Amino acid sequence: MNTMPDRDPTLRDLLRIFHRRKRAIVVTVLAVFLLSICACVFMTRRYTATGVIQLGKSSSDSLGLDSLMGAASGGASDALSVNIDLQTQANILESDALALKVVKDLNLESNEDFKPHFNPIGWLMAKVSPSGPADPAHASLEDSPARRAMVTKAFARNLKVKVTAGTRLLEVDFTNRDPKVAAAVVNHLVQALIDYTFQTKFTATNQVSQWLEGQLEDLRKQSAQLQARVVSLQQGSGIFGVGGTDPQGKPVIYSPVLDRLQQSTAQLSQAQMNKVLKASIAEVANTGNAEMISQLSGTSMAGASGQGVVNSLALIQNLRLQETTLQSQIDQDASQFGPAYPKLIQERASLKGLQESLHEEIHRIAERSEND
Repeated sequence: MNTMPDRDPTLRDLLRIFHRRKRAIVVTVLAVFLLSICACVFMTRRYTATGVIQLGKSSSDSLGLDSLMGAASGGASDALSVNIDLQTQANILESDALALKVVKDLNLESNEDFKPHFNPIGWLMAKVSPSGPADPAHASLEDSPARRAMVTKAFARNLKVKVTAGTRLLEVDFTNRDPKVAAAVVNHLVQALIDYTFQTKFTATNQVSQWLEGQLEDLRKQSAQLQARVVSLQQGSGIFGVGGTDPQGKPVIYSPVLDRLQQSTAQLSQAQMNKVLKASIAEVANTGNAEMISQLSGTSMAGASGQGVVNSLALIQNLRLQETTLQSQIDQDASQFGPAYPKLIQERASLKGLQESLHEEIHRIAERSEND
């Protein structure tokens, strides 16, 4: 038996094969072309609306406490604070609470993208795995867990929030078969984020302001009592001022004892003020809000506290940055590789460890601020 030596096919061989299979190739190309045309004609068109949000420079004194120390406000945030603020705003935009608010305000449950569609895989899984309790009839969206989970998944599936690197810009994209709905959702999300940010800052500032007003009222009462004691001492001892003031603006009096009493009164007032300022840090630390606590880092309020509090604030800010960076990596890996990706499991374990360290440091700074 003769055997032909193996050789690579030449262009002539390929043309000969094409000539023999010409009919099958032409039929295949025409079928694919016709299928593509049918898909373009019958597939539902989808539109993507895009909005861009610019995050303004945040003040280092967002709680309004730094002015008590005579520090200037309105300083530019450093790169670390900008990164944390941008990722925080992006997480708020992707939160379920904001999604439910937009769905309810725009009545998106009646939109085709939010209506349940038949899925053979989901139907089969529902038959195999036990289903939870059904939603109550005629219940609101907040009281219907199954409906709520369905609309939030549909909302998240069509929403995309991207942080533009090196800028203060957030890009918000939403896709829907109705271009008006897509644009309305983006506009509503932007407005809801503005309202949420304003309400959060207003509530935090109002709480601290009310507490400070109570402390200052106690100081005023103590000052009035001390002034009454001074008057009583003057009347009992017969020592009175002669009128006029010295170069320091203090009244000229007969007795050095009364002068020392006035100096002690001023020192007591300063000590009480320092106590209020340090208690303000303790009040913020006791809230347990990592974002609010990290904003105290680098302010003169933090500088007036002990070195332990300053170090804890710097550590909390660093942990917040690591948490934000790792969360972004987890979201990217989850969308690219799926939840069973081994690296994703390790990253989630690292995120849990970071969050535990952050909670421990918050508890530690609360104890230190109470000691101060």
